[in-house]
Amino acid sequence: MLHFSPRHGPQALHGVRRRPMRLVAANDNPAGQGSREVPLATALKMFASHGLSAAAQAGQSARDAARMGDEAGFHHWLAVCRSLDRRLAIEIEKRRARGRL
Repeated sequence: MLHFSPRHGPQALHGVRRRPMRLVAANDNPAGQGSREVPLATALKMFASHGLSAAAQAGQSARDAARMGDEAGFHHWLAVCRSLDRRLAIEIEKRRARGRL
């Protein structure tokens, strides 16, 4: 009977040159991309508590922040909304640009 399985044990690596490998994580992000994690974490929490209406809730929070003049809050909630529903976030941006927010 003929077997095509590799050898097992220490002799299986005989003749194989071992070179040091540079270990790099597959999810290494370039510098400055950590700011995406905060809206994503908030979006996941919103989805856990509000379910399918989480995007609408985040959009409403973005509109409320814009009405109060909180520019940082608006951009934060818009990013949360965008991670849940990109089309809704685009619509909110368009309405704000037209002054109908």
